[in-house]
Amino acid sequence: MEYQKKYAIPKLQNEFLLIGWDRGYKNIQLFYKDRLIETIKNASQLKKGLRIQDQELHTIDLKFSESPMAIDVIFDGIHCASNVSHPFKEMKKFGPIFWIIAVFAIVFSAIEIGITRRVPLAGTLTMLFDTIIVIAYILSAIYVSKSKPWAFWLGFITYSFVFLLTVLSVVVTLGSFLFIVNFVIRLTFLIFMIRMIKTVLNVSKHKNYMKNSGEGLDLLDN
Repeated sequence: MEYQKKYAIPKLQNEFLLIGWDRGYKNIQLFYKDRLIETIKNASQLKKGLRIQDQELHTIDLKFSESPMAIDVIFDGIHCASNVSHPFKEMKKFGPIFWIIAVFAIVFSAIEIGITRRVPLAGTLTMLFDTIIVIAYILSAIYVSKSKPWAFWLGFITYSFVFLLTVLSVVVTLGSFLFIVNFVIRLTFLIFMIRMIKTVLNVSKHKNYMKNSGEGLDLLDN
């Protein structure tokens, strides 16, 4: 084997799975305590994911990460800390999206305030409401970048509420062009956020496991 990598087994302290392979991820072999678990001849199986059952280690899932390409290993649903596509690392990538949403909210807030400022009470209420929304997005952006699930749900719930108001605005204004554009943009972001939910749930699952097992939460803060 030209290349080797050790993967710490989450549920077994100081125990490792050794994976070796030849150039181009050929002849991938899995070892545990010098015992050969599996030899994988066709590396393309790892593109969609390959599940291996072992008497000692139970369920082992292997899959290629997208960028950079590497082998990710999951034991009984729990990622190895060194995985390129670890849920904590993937969730951190969502931070910029919430920053974009925050900027988007500030721009539309300025437009709304400009429209309602002629009516003092309406202008004040709009400014107060929009300030709360923007603060929620900024908090989400900061803490989603630190893989905090509560921050995602704060942003998601806030965004969903505002999206509902946008839908009602489109209906009330009978399809005003500005509101339709607003609706399309918000719908696009909502779809992105819905696609994030699986990763966020995975982060919560791993965080609970690590708390219960007494393992560190370093990945949350890196």
